[in-house]
Amino acid sequence: MGAGNTGRLGSLILGGVSTFVVHHSTVPTLVVHRSPIEGRDRLRLVVGTDGSAAAELSVDTLIAVASTQRCNVFVRSVVEPQTAPPPGLQGFATVPSDESERMLTEQGRDADRYVSAAPERLARAGFQCDGDVVRSHAEVAFLDAVR
Repeated sequence: MGAGNTGRLGSLILGGVSTFVVHHSTVPTLVVHRSPIEGRDRLRLVVGTDGSAAAELSVDTLIAVASTQRCNVFVRSVVEPQTAPPPGLQGFATVPSDESERMLTEQGRDADRYVSAAPERLARAGFQCDGDVVRSHAEVAFLDAVR
């Protein structure tokens, strides 16, 4: 599905139809936001991974449909810090900070494993690929990755 935004604000977000489809689709949905940046001969494809079956399917789909000669792949996994209880759960018990740090460390190890596995699969399929793990909120981390 293409996102056909125009203008300054439109270049930062998906179009209304694309946003609706992504949020309501019951099948994997690929959104192509823009053409390659002028002067670059390769597309930069960003794949998020959390080790889930859906993330594995996104890597499989990318391998099946993308061109190894025209695409560089960047894999990102995000470890989100719990800075506040989720909406609606304020007042309930929160995880003590030592326990919270232990959980983040464990999540970071898992994320490192995911970010190692996906690029290995992509490299075996012939893609130029790199990736990283960031501690951030997912929205910020992925906006940063696609710039």
